[in-house]
Amino acid sequence: MPKLAQENSRTWSRRDSFKLAGVAGLVGMFGSASQAQTAKDAPVPTVQGAGFYRRKIGEIEVILVSDGSFPMVPSGLFPQAGDAIEPATQKAFVSSKGVTGHVNTFVIKSGGKTLLVDTGCGNAFGPSTGKLMENLTRAGVGVDSIDTVLITHAHGDHIGGITGEKGRGVFANARLLITEAEWNFWRAEKPDMSKSLLPEQARQQMITNAQKATRQIAVLNDGFAMPDQPIIPGVTIELAPGHTPGHAIVRIESGNESMLYITDAMHMPALQLANPDWKVAFDADPVQAADTRKKLLDRCVADRVLISGSHVPFPGFGHIDKVADHYAWVPIVWQW
Repeated sequence: MPKLAQENSRTWSRRDSFKLAGVAGLVGMFGSASQAQTAKDAPVPTVQGAGFYRRKIGEIEVILVSDGSFPMVPSGLFPQAGDAIEPATQKAFVSSKGVTGHVNTFVIKSGGKTLLVDTGCGNAFGPSTGKLMENLTRAGVGVDSIDTVLITHAHGDHIGGITGEKGRGVFANARLLITEAEWNFWRAEKPDMSKSLLPEQARQQMITNAQKATRQIAVLNDGFAMPDQPIIPGVTIELAPGHTPGHAIVRIESGNESMLYITDAMHMPALQLANPDWKVAFDADPVQAADTRKKLLDRCVADRVLISGSHVPFPGFGHIDKVADHYAWVPIVWQW
């Protein structure tokens, strides 16, 4: 796939969010390269949990790497849930005033290649996030060893750490991939956000930020991630639209083992698994996103597949079970 047409790039300052502070795409996009680990590979630590969690899928090594966390307000995330919020949060043992929203990235090592899935928040969401670089170092992953960066969708908590102010920035040796549907949606003159549950001003802010992001990466983009086409050995993507039109999830297969990285198909497991129909404010098409989520959860139950995701609570690996008319999260037992 040839490189996309180059365009002028620029950076922009952090913007304050409102009640929904911390959830995708309403603040500035790009982080600093000052913390980048430039060694080919840092020393590999022997203890789990210092901002990362590693395991094997067959012969493939996967590492969930935390970028930090931000608060998610249930009533803001699920604006149509109304009076159902309070009893649901009480039942789930979480606060209706705010739930810790984990921000995860994902490293996959296979066939001598290293893939980073998403880049976290950069400096856009304050000091509780933007920890990707230091946690990559702790996990023994030097940024120069990363061959490919996959952007699953163009929201600020996924694309914010992609580059510094100059050139290819942090991930100087990596090719950058995004889905064609995602690229085309945000690069349109007027992306259609008419189905979003966000207020109009917030919709326009999301569009502005995503378009700035894609303009910034236009000079870096090395083509499109295509469904079912290997990105690195054993790793492919699938489109899971609704959250955004080109929203991608990642499938990993090695030997008899597999897992799915479901990205933003689920934002708040404590509430969404019990209420999978609840619509998310930041979805471009909330109805489609809910349908995608339920189909994906049913698949996870039927296949008994291991999953992880961008906002699954650390250490971020587990299974989905079905209990009566709702789903349940079954975390893996911590392995030192």
